[in-house]
Amino acid sequence: MPLKAIEINENLIHAYQALVKVYTTLNNHQYALFYQTKLDKVIERMKGKTLPTEQEILFGR
Repeated sequence: MPLKAIEINENLIHAYQALVKVYTTLNNHQYALFYQTKLDKVIERMKGKTLPTEQEILFGR
Protein backbone atom coordinates (compact mmCIF):
# COMPACT_ATOMS: atom_id res chain seq x y z
CA MET A 1 0.00 0.00 0.00
CA PRO A 2 1.50 3.37 -1.00
CA LEU A 3 2.21 5.91 1.68
CA LYS A 4 -0.06 8.90 1.92
CA ALA A 5 1.31 12.39 1.28
CA ILE A 6 1.13 13.28 4.96
CA GLU A 7 3.09 10.14 5.98
CA ILE A 8 5.83 10.89 3.45
CA ASN A 9 6.08 14.50 4.60
CA GLU A 10 6.16 13.46 8.27
CA ASN A 11 8.96 10.99 7.52
CA LEU A 12 10.90 13.72 5.71
CA ILE A 13 10.44 16.06 8.67
CA HIS A 14 11.90 13.49 11.08
CA ALA A 15 14.82 12.76 8.75
CA TYR A 16 15.66 16.43 8.19
CA GLN A 17 15.36 17.21 11.92
CA ALA A 18 17.87 14.45 12.64
CA LEU A 19 20.26 15.72 9.95
CA VAL A 20 20.06 19.29 11.28
CA LYS A 21 20.85 18.02 14.78
CA VAL A 22 23.81 15.93 13.59
CA TYR A 23 25.37 18.69 11.50
CA THR A 24 24.80 21.28 14.24
CA THR A 25 26.53 18.96 16.72
CA LEU A 26 29.43 18.56 14.29
CA ASN A 27 29.61 22.36 13.90
CA ASN A 28 29.00 22.04 10.18
CA HIS A 29 26.62 24.96 9.94
CA GLN A 30 26.54 25.03 6.14
CA TYR A 31 24.91 21.58 5.99
CA ALA A 32 22.77 22.29 9.06
CA LEU A 33 21.37 25.38 7.33
CA PHE A 34 20.87 23.41 4.09
CA TYR A 35 18.77 20.75 5.83
CA GLN A 36 16.95 23.34 7.96
CA THR A 37 15.87 25.03 4.72
CA LYS A 38 14.66 21.70 3.33
CA LEU A 39 12.83 21.07 6.62
CA ASP A 40 11.12 24.46 6.41
CA LYS A 41 9.96 23.69 2.86
CA VAL A 42 8.46 20.35 3.93
CA ILE A 43 6.64 21.98 6.85
CA GLU A 44 5.31 24.66 4.51
CA ARG A 45 4.19 21.97 2.07
CA MET A 46 2.42 20.11 4.92
CA LYS A 47 0.05 23.05 5.19
CA GLY A 48 -1.06 22.30 1.62
CA LYS A 49 -0.77 18.50 2.16
CA THR A 50 0.91 17.81 -1.16
CA LEU A 51 3.49 15.22 -2.13
CA PRO A 52 7.06 16.30 -2.78
CA THR A 53 8.11 16.10 -6.39
CA GLU A 54 10.89 13.72 -7.44
CA GLN A 55 13.12 16.76 -8.08
CA GLU A 56 12.55 18.02 -4.53
CA ILE A 57 13.40 14.65 -3.03
CA LEU A 58 16.55 14.13 -5.11
CA PHE A 59 17.89 17.65 -5.38
CA GLY A 60 16.18 19.62 -2.63
CA ARG A 61 14.58 22.10 -5.01
